[in-house]
Amino acid sequence: MSYLLDTNICIYVINSKPEHVFDHFRTKRTGDIAISTVAAAELAYGVAKSKSERNKQALELFLSPLEILPLDAILVTNNTKEFSRVPGLRIENWA
Repeated sequence: MSYLLDTNICIYVINSKPEHVFDHFRTKRTGDIAISTVAAAELAYGVAKSKSERNKQALELFLSPLEILPLDAILVTNNTKEFSRVPGLRIENWA
C-alpha cells in the first residue's frame, strides 16, 4: 500500500513531534511513503522563508528516500475535514 503524506504530516515527521506520528512513519517501508510535488513545494517554500540551514538540511534528509506518486495513494493528513470533500480520495489521519 502506498501513502502520500500531506505537508502537515511531513512537518510532524521532520520534527519528530508529535512522537506518535514519527513512530507511525517509521513503521512503514521507505518505498511505500511518498509526497506530492505540491507538498514538496510547500516544504521548500517554508525552508526558504525560514532562511535556516538546519531546516534546509532536515528537509533534504527527509526528502531523500521519498518518491513522488500519483494521487491514487492514501493521503495522510491531519486536515481530514478539508480533504474529505474530495470524492474518491482515500485519507488517513495519523495524528
